[in-house]
Amino acid sequence: MWLAGVAKMAEEDKNQKLRFVYKDSPAYRTVHVQGAYGGLTPTGQIFAGVYSERTDYPESSVLEIDPTGHVVGKEQYSGVSTTYVREVEVGLLMSLDTAKSFHSWLAERIKILEKAIPGVEAEKPVGEPK
Repeated sequence: MWLAGVAKMAEEDKNQKLRFVYKDSPAYRTVHVQGAYGGLTPTGQIFAGVYSERTDYPESSVLEIDPTGHVVGKEQYSGVSTTYVREVEVGLLMSLDTAKSFHSWLAERIKILEKAIPGVEAEKPVGEPK
């Protein structure tokens, strides 16, 4: 880990403090996450594509307009699908150490939320008895 070099310098002199500043990248955006899909990469990283779910769009729609420009009747849709879309918003690629740190951070937030909202309980993983 790159901090090992800093730790070695600290041993030689005295403890040092590292200050981190948080900045949004130009590509930053907030996304709604309803699930994730992924696995391990050939290089030993963990990959997760996070997604949100929604109904699929129709292929097209038609509005009838009278000569004055007012809509007549209802909009007609064609190619309406009953399919749901899992729209992958962003991919997360992380090392094992980062995944463990992220797991710990997320577990702490879950504990805080469960204490803050009465009646909120963690869902049991699939296949686990309730």
